[in-house]
Amino acid sequence: MELQELACFAGIAVKFQEVRSGAEIRVSIAAEGLQYTCNGKWRPQFKHLDFHADDVVVFPEIHHSAKLPETSAGDVRATLQALAAIAGYGADFPEARGKGCLRMTLAGLQRLQYTVDGQVRPPFSNMYFQEDFVHFPELGTTAKLPQKAFCARLAIQKLACMASLGLHFEEARGHGHICVTCADDRLLQYTVDGIPRPTFQRMVFLQDDMVDFPDIGRSFKIWLAESTWECLYCGDVGTQLTVWLGPFFDADGILLQELAALAGLCVCFVEARCKDCIRISIAGDNLLQYTVNGSWRPCFTDLDIHEDGWVDFPDLGRKAQLPFDQVYTLRSQLRELQRRSREREEDTEASETSRPHPEANGGARWLVVDADSVTCLKTMDLVFAFSFLLKKWLRHIDRRIRCFKLHQASEVQLTAEESDQFASAL
Repeated sequence: MELQELACFAGIAVKFQEVRSGAEIRVSIAAEGLQYTCNGKWRPQFKHLDFHADDVVVFPEIHHSAKLPETSAGDVRATLQALAAIAGYGADFPEARGKGCLRMTLAGLQRLQYTVDGQVRPPFSNMYFQEDFVHFPELGTTAKLPQKAFCARLAIQKLACMASLGLHFEEARGHGHICVTCADDRLLQYTVDGIPRPTFQRMVFLQDDMVDFPDIGRSFKIWLAESTWECLYCGDVGTQLTVWLGPFFDADGILLQELAALAGLCVCFVEARCKDCIRISIAGDNLLQYTVNGSWRPCFTDLDIHEDGWVDFPDLGRKAQLPFDQVYTLRSQLRELQRRSREREEDTEASETSRPHPEANGGARWLVVDADSVTCLKTMDLVFAFSFLLKKWLRHIDRRIRCFKLHQASEVQLTAEESDQFASAL
């Protein structure tokens, strides 16, 4: 107690009286975070602080909480967060528009929280960086970073990585430090040496350790591990597995897909038969890709989801069985993922076919486009009809070429049927 009293006098500890029990609480900096005593009895170390609106602070890791005195709750909160920042588990900076001092700390697994001059804001998971600003979409708030925005941005991203909300690594070709975070629902974002890049949804794992982001026309190279037996944690289903990691194992790729799952862009499950961890993510327009224990597979377009819990990948000639207790939930998630991968393509087709129906203006002529679609057009609209038909076939050929290149990049030969379809498309 005497040591903590000295620490309080030196400004590296704080003490207050817990409102509900009347106990005296002293919080000080420890080797791995913070630690407090309750009437002189010590508690385990902790790193996370979850502040509630009723002046209660929860310590999630040790399953304890304390109610702060009402008259000094704001000051105690600010001091606790300042101590967390000194210990390396927090960040603080003045809001550049003069709106107060913003202090941010860990608030639990995949959660951060900040206060403004001691006033609590709800926990959040998403952050979107734009020049000197950081936006918090879940809260509907924005903060302007100080003049050295680079330092503040890195501090926030460091916290995101600690809370399993981000991934940080060095680009294998020496192009800088990459940090990927969740920007919003169904959106990810990364920075290169602290410089923000546009948000994206789709990522493709290729040979030579490359990850391509079709949405923004960017790519980076990551390090791959050697073949080994390792324990992996499957975040979506809360399962730890000891698995064989093949030569294409990619720990950073797994974390990328975990972030994508957090943003609603990836589905993860443990295969019912062989207990492998399978992650399926969006790779492009009408393209998906999956990994098995971190080892990537070629991209594909079709995903057949059966009511009995089986999932077929016709393009790859593979299938997987969903875990029995999650069949209904995973079926819904996979169908939603497949729908999202087609959103952009469907939006493009809708914009091209948004022309008013020709029958509304009088006589019409039937033009058979293919066996499954018949378009009704006026004679004067034949030019538009052939233009639409040409665009449709060009889009079809482009999709085939894209699939062909992706297959070729992964050294997977096209089947005879796929080759015939590609030739017929050309």
